[in-house]
Amino acid sequence: MANIFAILTALVLAVSGYLAYANMGDDISTPPRGYKGWIKQRQDEQASLGRNQAALAKVQENLNNTETELADFEGKNKTLQVEVDAQLEKNMELTAKSEAKKAESESKAAEVAEKEEATKSIGDPEEIIAKLKRTQEQLALLDASIGEGTAKRAGLESEKASTQVSIDGLKGQINLRVSGKSDPALRTYVRNVYPGLGFVTIAGGDNKGIVKGSTLDVIRDGEVIGKLQVTTVEATTSAADIVPDSLIGGGSIVAGDILVAEKAN
Repeated sequence: MANIFAILTALVLAVSGYLAYANMGDDISTPPRGYKGWIKQRQDEQASLGRNQAALAKVQENLNNTETELADFEGKNKTLQVEVDAQLEKNMELTAKSEAKKAESESKAAEVAEKEEATKSIGDPEEIIAKLKRTQEQLALLDASIGEGTAKRAGLESEKASTQVSIDGLKGQINLRVSGKSDPALRTYVRNVYPGLGFVTIAGGDNKGIVKGSTLDVIRDGEVIGKLQVTTVEATTSAADIVPDSLIGGGSIVAGDILVAEKAN
């Protein structure tokens, strides 16, 4: 009887040990098993969430910087417009003065002619002629001032147009980043391929309108042979992962393959 109880006790202990080991589980099975596996899965999910939140913060920072630049350009554009309006008003004033001087000159010339006709030898015509010359010199100076004002206005309008082009470019970048798609007019090429790591580097970045997270088509001989998912974008270069199962006929991407923005199906 004692042996039977001993055997039963040993069996109970063995079953308890096995159940404890099974409940402990491991962190490598799929799906995870036991509390160790679920703890490992939870840690992986938290790490992934942290990376995604960091990436989102970076995108938000870039967007905020671009919006700040846009606000600066718009402020400069408003300032230039004020200067252009002020110059136009000044030009109008100078034109009015010029017209007044012209009228005065014509009046003086008529006065001289009238006096020469009426008095002939009476009075000093040299004094009148000298005054007329001074008036004409003042008129020439006013005309020169108008010319300078016109040139300055043309320069301000040219600078305004250049600023507007920059503003339109920044608005385009913001729209692309918000849409999550690269510039539809993009056309560049693969610079380097790292097949073992599953990614490539691209000739171009922000300067080409490439947007992080967008999809690019890989073109060879006029045909789409695969797709890339952009992961990193810098000023003049970027990197992208090769989209799994996107390669046509099990081929491979090589340096020099043409890249364009993904076309809508």
